[in-house]
Parts: sequence; structure tokens; C-alpha cells
Amino acid sequence: MLKENKIQKQIIDGLKLLGIVVFRRNAGQFQAPSGYWLKAGNKGDPDILACHKGRFIAIEVKRSEEDIKRWFKNSKKIGSYEYKQKECLEQIDNAGGISIITHSLDDVIKILKINNEKDNFHRDNTN
Repeated sequence: MLKENKIQKQIIDGLKLLGIVVFRRNAGQFQAPSGYWLKAGNKGDPDILACHKGRFIAIEVKRSEEDIKRWFKNSKKIGSYEYKQKECLEQIDNAGGISIITHSLDDVIKILKINNEKDNFHRDNTN
């Protein structure tokens, strides 16, 4: 089973190859060289943000189908990390964006209804 960060990289690299604007969203805490602890992002932020044909896309990556099922179960517990993620994804959906919980690039492509022909991924700016 691949680690979550490896799956994230596959998704990011794959979407970039298809001409989709994509960013890795880091969240959590890290220690600066000065010794201070810095916070990045907010609890519940999705792993990957993207934009395709004017649509905002949020992608939450899990390691496996089993992890996704566990995520849905835990997302019902108020105050849990999964609950915060679910709230964030629901806000994105309600604002007209697309939220995806996945464990593979193939799933993302299917959900976005994108085929494998690169020419179909770009707007035609020649007209």
C-alpha cells in the first residue's frame, strides 16, 4: 500500500500533465530553524487544491478504499479531524466547487469526467 504522500504526488503530477492547475496544500505544524513552531493551514483543509475549466477542486487523499470507508464513519463524530475535513469539503461543494475523497489519480479523472486525450483538457483560446 502506498503512503498518502506518494498518492498525492501521483495525483498532482497526473493533473499537471493534463494541464490542470494544481497545488499541494500543506497543513499542520512545523518548527522553523529559529526554533519557533509555525502553523500552516487550518484543521480540515484538503490535501490538494486545483482549478479546471473555472471550477475549484478540493481533493482529500486517503491510502486505500478501507481508509475512505473509515473516514466516512469518523466524519460523523463532531470535533474529529475527519468531521472538520467533511465540513470543509461540504462548504466547497455548496459554493459550487468540486470535492473529492480518493485514493487514486484514476478516481479523480473519472470524477472530473476527463478522458485521457490531452487536447480535451485545454480551453480553445484560438477563436
